[in-house]
Amino acid sequence: MDVLALSGGGLSQLPVLGAVLVLLALGLLVMARAPRLAFAGWLVGICFVPVWVGVTLKVGLESHVIASVGLLAALLPVLVHRRRLAPVRLTWGDGLFAAFVLTSLIPIVSGRVSFSEVFVVAVQWTAAFLAGRLVGYRVPLTWVYGAMAIAFTAVAGLALVEFAAHWNPFLDIPGDAYLRHVWAVLQDRGGRIRAEGAFGHSIALGASLALAVPITLAAPFRITVRLGMVVLMLAAVVVTFSRIGMVTAVLGAVLAVLFLRNELPRRLRVAATAGLVVVGVACASLVSSVFTAAGSEATNSADYRLALLNLVPSLQPFGWASTAYQLADGRTVLANVESTDGTLHSIDNALLLVGLSYGWVPMVIVLLMILAAVVCLLSRRVTAPTLALVAQVPAFATVALITQYSTLTWFIAGLAVFSQSVVTRATETGPPPGKADQQPVEKYTNASPEMVQSIP
Repeated sequence: MDVLALSGGGLSQLPVLGAVLVLLALGLLVMARAPRLAFAGWLVGICFVPVWVGVTLKVGLESHVIASVGLLAALLPVLVHRRRLAPVRLTWGDGLFAAFVLTSLIPIVSGRVSFSEVFVVAVQWTAAFLAGRLVGYRVPLTWVYGAMAIAFTAVAGLALVEFAAHWNPFLDIPGDAYLRHVWAVLQDRGGRIRAEGAFGHSIALGASLALAVPITLAAPFRITVRLGMVVLMLAAVVVTFSRIGMVTAVLGAVLAVLFLRNELPRRLRVAATAGLVVVGVACASLVSSVFTAAGSEATNSADYRLALLNLVPSLQPFGWASTAYQLADGRTVLANVESTDGTLHSIDNALLLVGLSYGWVPMVIVLLMILAAVVCLLSRRVTAPTLALVAQVPAFATVALITQYSTLTWFIAGLAVFSQSVVTRATETGPPPGKADQQPVEKYTNASPEMVQSIP
C-alpha cells in the first residue's frame, strides 16, 4: 500500500467533511446496537466491493480496510460493561499476536520500516484480527459461520457465472486509477479466462474460497445445504485455475472431514468425501487441458518461488532487509531476484515477505502462531477457523497476502483465537476429561450470550 498525498480543497470542503463524519457516527451507533448487521456489512465489503474502491486521506483506505475498522469500532463497546472494563480472558493467541505487532513496529525507532508497512500492521491486520477476536462476544459463532457460508456461496456462484459468461461485472466499478490498473485486469491461463470476482486476482479468490470451506462445513445448516454450498465453492475454485487455491480448498475439506467430528455428522463426512471425488472427476479434464496449454508456466512459477529463497540470508532481526531492497523511480522495491526487468516487484511468499519487511523475529512469531494452530489440530480440540488456517499453510509459503485475502486471513486468525478459547473453557468447566470429546462445540456456541463477562 503506497502513501498518498492528502487531497482536498481547504475550507470549502469542511461542510462535506462534517456531513460525512456525522453519517459515519450514526452508522457506527446503529452497527454497535446491531452487531449482526455490522458483521453482514463487513462481509459485503470483503466479498463484493473491489479493492480499488475506497477513500484517500493520508493514505489510500481500501474498502476491505474500511470495513474492518468499521466492524471493530462497532464491536469495541462490548469491552465496556456498566461503565467499567469487562474482564476478557487472554490466551496464547492474543499474546503471540501482540508480540508480532510490537516486534513489527520496533523498526520505527531505527527507520527500517516504511509508513505503508506500519499502516498495514497497525491498522489493516490489527483491525481485522481484533474484529475476528471480538465478533463472537456479540454474535453466536454458529451465526458467524452461517453468514460466511452464505456470503461465499454467493461469491462462488458469481465466479461460475463469470467463467461461463466471460464477464466480470466488478471490473466496471470505478475507483482509484492506480489500483484499477494493478487489479482490474482479466487473467488467463492456457487460453482460459480465470475467475477473480471482486478480489482483484484469481489467487486471492481461490484462497479466500478455500478459507470458507471448513467454516461452511461447520455452519448450522442441513447436511444437504452444507454439502451443496461446499461443492459450489470447490467448483468455483477450479475455475480460478489457481493451483494453490485448489490444493488448500481440498486440504481444508479433507481436514474438516477428519478432525471436525463433533460438528460434522457421519453422513456429512461421507457426503463431503463423495462430493470431493465428484468435483475432482468432473473437473479433471478441464484442469488438465488448461495446465497443459499453459506450457512451461508452472515450471517457471516454481523456479521463481525457489529463487525467492536466495533472499533469506539478507533477513535482519528487525526491519527490512537492506540487501533485499533498492530504490527505483522514487519507490522502494524488492530486488535481488531475477525478473524480466531485473527488479522484483512482488514476493509470492507471505511468510518470507513478513521477514523481508519487518524482520525475522516477527516472521518467527508468525511461524509460532501457525505451529500453535497445528497443535490445536493434533489435540483433536480444533475449531473450523483454526482448521481453515492450517489448511492455508501451503498458500502462506507460495503466495502473498493480497487484496481482501489478507484481511480475511487475519480476521479468521482472530476468530480462531476466540473459538479455541470457547472450546478450552468448555473443556475446563464441562464434563470429566474422559467425556470431553463427546460434547459438540455447538453446545457452547449456539447460545453465545451478549454480555462479555459470561464468555472467556
